[in-house]
Amino acid sequence: MDSPELVPPYSIRRPAPEDLESIFELVDAGDRRLLGRPDSTVAEIRELMDLPKSPLDRDHWLVERDGRAVGWGLVMDEGSDSRVDI
Repeated sequence: MDSPELVPPYSIRRPAPEDLESIFELVDAGDRRLLGRPDSTVAEIRELMDLPKSPLDRDHWLVERDGRAVGWGLVMDEGSDSRVDI
């Protein structure tokens, strides 16, 4: 599936392993805002980015605004089910 075009200054692309820290910062900020505390670790985000059945080049999307991560989505193949996290 091709990535959709977004209205500038937003862009979407497939993340790379080098995006781990910026994705973690995004998830951590969301956790703190929604839960009032941290709820994810860098190791957990790395694990999600390394899922063999959900490769970065097929099942992950990174939305950026002016070069800063503002959204991350992935599809996880969980055997007989699939799950989408945004």
